[in-house]
Amino acid sequence: MEDKKKLIIITSIIAVGIPLFAISTQTILKKARDDYYKIQKQQIEDEKAKERAEKEQRLAQEKAEREKQIQQEKEEKEKRITEERNERRQKAAEQKLQREQTAQDRQNKREKVKITNAAPVFTPEPEVTTTEKHELTPEEVRKAKNALKEARASYFSGNKAAKPSKTSKNTDKIIIKSDSKGNVEAIRHTKEENAKAQRILKEIRDSYYKNSKR
Repeated sequence: MEDKKKLIIITSIIAVGIPLFAISTQTILKKARDDYYKIQKQQIEDEKAKERAEKEQRLAQEKAEREKQIQQEKEEKEKRITEERNERRQKAAEQKLQREQTAQDRQNKREKVKITNAAPVFTPEPEVTTTEKHELTPEEVRKAKNALKEARASYFSGNKAAKPSKTSKNTDKIIIKSDSKGNVEAIRHTKEENAKAQRILKEIRDSYYKNSKR
């Protein structure tokens, strides 16, 4: 009887335990499966996050490289523009200097030609005044009168419009002066200084000294 009771108890325990064991096993398996999928999902998300981070880092690096390249190209372009501008300025300055030098050379050449052409003209020195005077010789007086006559004839033959009137009086006063060294100067005094009087005076000097050299 006792054995039968034990058998019933054991059978009951087994009957109750097996389903409980099965349920707990299913729970354990389900939990294990959920944990596995959760871990897998987390790993997948971690991989995706890692890929996104790597992609963002790569894009940022590429962007930085592009910006660096653009900056370098911009600096090289500005440098090239600056060099070209400086080269143009230097070339313009050299051309300007060359033009100024050429103009100066031409000016110097013209002045040289002017001086060369003006060299034969005799110009009496201003310092001809002297306290020593002597009377002119008859020969010197004759030469001075001839020079005056030739100068007036030469002037009026070259300027017909400037023929003197028959009724006009000549107010020119010619003074022949010489110093102790033999230098002779013709001095003209007139009431009205004009171009005609100056030209006559110059021709008198030129003609006189020309005759003196003969």
